[in-house]
Amino acid sequence: MKVTVTGGTGMVGCALQRIMPKDFTSSYLSSKFADLRCADKVAQSLSPLKPDVVIHLAAKVGGIIANNANQYDFFYDNLMINTNVVNWCMKHKVKLIAISSTCVYPKKIEQYPITEDMLNLGDAEPTNAGYAYAKRAMKHQMEAAARQHSVEWALLYASNLYGPKDHFGRESAHVIPAILHRIHLAKLNNDPTVEIYGTGKPLRQFLYVDDLGKVILAALEQNLVGDYNVVNPPNISIREVAETIVDVVGYEGELEFNGKLDGIYKKDASVEKLKKSMDLPEFTSLRKGLELTYDWYLEHYDQASDI
Repeated sequence: MKVTVTGGTGMVGCALQRIMPKDFTSSYLSSKFADLRCADKVAQSLSPLKPDVVIHLAAKVGGIIANNANQYDFFYDNLMINTNVVNWCMKHKVKLIAISSTCVYPKKIEQYPITEDMLNLGDAEPTNAGYAYAKRAMKHQMEAAARQHSVEWALLYASNLYGPKDHFGRESAHVIPAILHRIHLAKLNNDPTVEIYGTGKPLRQFLYVDDLGKVILAALEQNLVGDYNVVNPPNISIREVAETIVDVVGYEGELEFNGKLDGIYKKDASVEKLKKSMDLPEFTSLRKGLELTYDWYLEHYDQASDI
């Protein structure tokens, strides 16, 4: 089977490279060599490879600060990338496995946990709206391609991802790499306190990147079709995450939460639909995942701090 991975050199793409079986013919595309916002570039990149399946990871991503400040960029870039990749797969009748996020679900939910059929039951969280609506549009485009052109698809809504090769820059980072980077620098500088965005109260489900990679591989091998949440079930507060990072890093100062940009309080999603479709991997605990992530960060600190 020929598999092509867009965003193949990013965090999830590198996880797939670590675990992809040798009997697959795999190609990993980097955004440095193909601007997927351009339909011609998508065709030039994918057509020579003649894949049987495209695993679509490429996206413009960032943490709450970057998302909130650059709503149009996140909407436009993701909308164009997704539109072009889905359209190429439709034209060539190539199965598509795409990655979305649980952050695209409505900001207000009547009942938790969130299930896949709740996607369009309300507005997205305002700080994340650009990204969320672009990803929602991708789902509807994939459904339309399946109905009109019989293109097979699977869509995975991943919870808060973290792990090796994450983005650790302060403005663009998601919550775990942002906090880890700040606390590491505070340790190096012997700072008595370190500022953390928000109140520390919001709850999130954190997913170590290799666990998502294993689910993607299972979806590929088992020909999974439809949309599924991929979440590590425990709800963990941002404060608990920060305190665990303090322990992993060995920082001896104090945390100061600034109360800014908490985002939605909770968005826990159900993994029951996926459980019924495959045997799930044993999810990595937060503590173990943070230790693995920090080990990678220390080894690659010069590069990671500049991302």
